[in-house]
Amino acid sequence: MRTEDAKKIREAIGRLHRFFHTLSRGVDQHDGTSSITIAQVAVLRAVHHHPGLTMKELKERMGLAHSTISGIVDRLELKQLIERRVDANDKRFTRLYVNPEVQSYMMHQRVQLIDKSLSTYVEAASDQELEEIHRALQTLERLFLANSDKEDA
Repeated sequence: MRTEDAKKIREAIGRLHRFFHTLSRGVDQHDGTSSITIAQVAVLRAVHHHPGLTMKELKERMGLAHSTISGIVDRLELKQLIERRVDANDKRFTRLYVNPEVQSYMMHQRVQLIDKSLSTYVEAASDQELEEIHRALQTLERLFLANSDKEDA
C-alpha cells in the first residue's frame, strides 16, 4: 500500500534529518568556535538563513523567552558576530544581521566541514551502495519536484 510506503519514507527522511542536524551541530561545536554556545550558534544560523529578522521574529522562530534571546544577541553583538540595524522603512524595528565573516563561514567553510565530516560516514560504503543512495535520492528529489510543479499549477 502506498500510504505505508510514504510513512516509511517519511520516517527515513526524519532519521536522516536528525542525523544531519546532529552532524552539523557537531561541526559548529568543534570547528574552533568553542567560545560560542550552542544557543548562540542556533541564533547565528537563524539570522544567517533569515537576514533582517526582528527580535520578536527571532524569539518566535527559536521558541525562547524574549529576555533569553536578547541576552544571546547582546553577547553575539559584543563578539561582533551579529549586528542590529534600525529598519530603514520603520524606525520602530531593529533588524538583525550576521557580520560578513559569519556569512562567509556559513556559506563556505561550514559546508566544507560538514562535507568532510559526512565523508567519514560514507567511507565504509561500497561503490554500489553509494550509487544506490545517490540514485534513490535523485529519484526522491525528482518525485518531489514533479509534485511541487503540480501544486503550483
